[in-house]
Amino acid sequence: MLLAFVFVTSAAFGQTYAWQQVWGDEFDYTGAPDPVKWGYEIGKLRNNEDQYYTDRLDNARVENGNLVIEAKKESYSGSAYTSASVHTMSTDRQTVKFSTTGGRLEVRAKLPGTAGCWPAFWTLGADSWTSSGGWPKSGEIDIFEYVANTPYVAFGNLHYLGTDGYHKDHVASYDVRSANYLAAPISSDYHIFRVDWYTDRIEWYVDNVKYNESSIDPAIMTGDPFHNPHYLILNLAVGGSWGSPIDANFTSAKYLVDYVRVSQLVAVPLTFAAWQLEQGIPTGTPATEDHTGNGVADLIDYATGSPRPTPGRQGDKCTLSFMRERPGITYTVECSSDLATWTTLATNPGTVGTFVTVTDTVSATPRRFLRLRITL
Repeated sequence: MLLAFVFVTSAAFGQTYAWQQVWGDEFDYTGAPDPVKWGYEIGKLRNNEDQYYTDRLDNARVENGNLVIEAKKESYSGSAYTSASVHTMSTDRQTVKFSTTGGRLEVRAKLPGTAGCWPAFWTLGADSWTSSGGWPKSGEIDIFEYVANTPYVAFGNLHYLGTDGYHKDHVASYDVRSANYLAAPISSDYHIFRVDWYTDRIEWYVDNVKYNESSIDPAIMTGDPFHNPHYLILNLAVGGSWGSPIDANFTSAKYLVDYVRVSQLVAVPLTFAAWQLEQGIPTGTPATEDHTGNGVADLIDYATGSPRPTPGRQGDKCTLSFMRERPGITYTVECSSDLATWTTLATNPGTVGTFVTVTDTVSATPRRFLRLRITL
């Protein structure tokens, strides 16, 4: 009889890197957007858009766990539509409430599908409104833009000033039908839009599917905008240079934001749980047994996935096969006839990155147990 299992003997090894949230809004309150975090853009601002941005609850409020940005067809300050744009800056643009230089910027949202709607989550350089900054010199990152007239497509863009003094952009799009040709329009449900902003590049994702990457090498830009702080913007535009035409029957539409989160990469101890994730090992509750008789259920037998050892036979002897995945970890194969006394068969057999098979030294009859001990 052969039993194979993994025994983890230490809590941590070395370090790895993980995303740690440093700022966000879960919108788990009711009323106006949190004034500590958000200010408003006011007026008719850009892109020949048809709406007038206000700070009214009619256009921006938190209810039922969402930030609701609502565009309405109504006559207001000379415009035929109203909506809202909230940002992590004071309404007078004199004080930055939150900014970041790099990190994971993420929003979960349900977007309006009425033709003419143009919701977005984006950033501008924190010095955009100063004499030394300005667009596009200060830079713009569009985590996503969505134009309801192209219902299956989200856009992720970058804007900056080139070294030749002209506006440059990097534009990409993601069609949800590329993953599933039967996919519903983006507006039919909540989706997660994010960028991972590193020191050398920015990556764009929809529902954890990467679809775009751009270098942010300062050598191709004026002012190095993407190694300087940016603030966040959530807005719902109507019409304009990209959002038009507007549905003739448009009355109102809502952009629902479940959360906004900003995370940074931080060094963390490489716990066994983190190692499981790194190796793609299922992290559900594993089966555990106290095989050593010490009263501690510390022997983990994985149902699936590497590095579960695979038992086998070679003639009348037992074998144990496994992948020796990474350096710095000690892999020890041990054998026993009674689960009480264990003898080392091999320590770190084979080479890192190879599939290893260890064969017992004695017959498997009447019973023999092998185990893989991983010391982190």
